[in-house]
Amino acid sequence: GMGTNRAVACRAAVGNGVAEAARKFAHDRDDLVEIAEDSADVDDGRPLVDTYARSLLNSARIRDEMFNPVEHTCWVTVDFIEPLMARDGFRAFLESLKSEGAK
Repeated sequence: GMGTNRAVACRAAVGNGVAEAARKFAHDRDDLVEIAEDSADVDDGRPLVDTYARSLLNSARIRDEMFNPVEHTCWVTVDFIEPLMARDGFRAFLESLKSEGAK
């Protein structure tokens, strides 16, 4: 039905918006990339920063949902507010990954 198509399309749009915002965050935050490379002992810290951003974006605000019923496309705005203490939060995030890996 119509509602299902809308739900699927808009969920996909949110996923795409989150992925794009996370990618941009990982691209802009070289400081976090360096922290990842130093503390997690990886060659490229960007994927870890991306994963961190995605975890933050799970609680991002979604607004301005627009669904086009003819094309079954959905547009949304994902509001990503960078955390004030991004470095501390990221370090805690890396620690939690380490403890998960140790199990």
